[in-house]
Amino acid sequence: MPRFTPETARSAGARGGRTTYERHGRTHMQRIGVRGFWVTVLRHFDGDARAAVNYLIALGIAATDPVPQNGAFEHNRSLLYWRARYGSLSYVRQYWKPPAFPDDMEAPF
Repeated sequence: MPRFTPETARSAGARGGRTTYERHGRTHMQRIGVRGFWVTVLRHFDGDARAAVNYLIALGIAATDPVPQNGAFEHNRSLLYWRARYGSLSYVRQYWKPPAFPDDMEAPF
């Protein structure tokens, strides 16, 4: 049996994902993704999907910053989180709409 390393864990997870996709199909995987998105939004952003997406975009921009030393993009996760929560980050276009809330999921609001 191979030793448990990050690489073996990653490959096992990828195999499991492919098997689930083959067994259940694309729509099942999309439903899982939408439910995961809404659970994250409800747990960490109090139901504000726009803030969650703005935060994720800001993290992506900071992660791909080629020269972080020049200070062009903020790299402080806590600061990015609060800026997203209170609306000072606005990467998402005004006409963007979040995915529909799943019917079979219990809303806390």
